[in-house]
Amino acid sequence: MKMMRTVDEGETIMKTSMLLQLLFSLLFIGLGCYQLIASRRYFRQVKLHGNAETSPFAAMGVWTSFVMGIIFIIVGIVAGFGLAIN
Repeated sequence: MKMMRTVDEGETIMKTSMLLQLLFSLLFIGLGCYQLIASRRYFRQVKLHGNAETSPFAAMGVWTSFVMGIIFIIVGIVAGFGLAIN
């Protein structure tokens, strides 16, 4: 007769924790990639169509967008490998 193995509550929490960790990791990496693509598009837009009417803060906006994309990707990698400090 085959014995059914009972799942320990701690084991279920561990699996849920790992799933959430993976979900947040993929979410942040996806957001970071989207942010990098959006900042590249905006840079090209300003470069091609920028004139005297363009905001002087456009360069700062592109730079900040790029940095935030990099930060999101780093946070996603850290969350994926579980390197966060407890």
